[in-house]
Amino acid sequence: MNGPDAKECSQSSLISAVVVAAPAVFVYFLGWSYLNYYLGAFGVGVAELDVSAETVFIYAAPAAIWLIESPSLWLVIIITVIVGVGLTHLPWRLRNQIWLVVAPIRRVLSIMPWYVRALALLVVIFIFSTLLVKLVSPVVKDAALTNAAQAWDYSGIRILATVDFSASNLVKRQLFEACTRQERLQLVFSDKSSYYMLCPSEIEADGLIYEVRRNGSVLASVRRVDKPVLGEN
Repeated sequence: MNGPDAKECSQSSLISAVVVAAPAVFVYFLGWSYLNYYLGAFGVGVAELDVSAETVFIYAAPAAIWLIESPSLWLVIIITVIVGVGLTHLPWRLRNQIWLVVAPIRRVLSIMPWYVRALALLVVIFIFSTLLVKLVSPVVKDAALTNAAQAWDYSGIRILATVDFSASNLVKRQLFEACTRQERLQLVFSDKSSYYMLCPSEIEADGLIYEVRRNGSVLASVRRVDKPVLGEN
């Protein structure tokens, strides 16, 4: 295939690839954003974890549920439908005027190389994605912080862990053992190398996060965190 046909085929392939990849990229963004806010509530950064792509996609589910239930999303959908229906029922003269404005742009694009048109498409996608992120991020943050705050209500996964405290001081060991005896220790996350367990305070709105390595059950770190305050963006 040579000449214009080859260029047209390349352009079509690029557009098809973008269309196919867009939903997967969006779902991955939901999962990554959710993990970022959720783990951030426990003083853990996504960058320090060994998280697989499958895990990120799984954590997109709670974010997607909150997004579907979000009034702002439905408002955008309703406005989009109204605008779309309105454009299809415009008076003939108004549609003709719009076409007169669009036609020169179409002619300019038609004489441009396919890679320039592809670049223009990517710019449009980038602008649309930026607006979408602005809309979605607050909803995902609310979902993550709400679920993280439930750990302070002892609604998470209770765990009895055996930890090697040989390299830790006595105070850390005593605090951990007291939390375990009182059955307040909860697993909030785990990756391929570590477990992250929360011991919420019985008095204050804070707690301790214990990072325990899978290999040897060694205590890697102890972090003090505050209970997430909901409703703050």
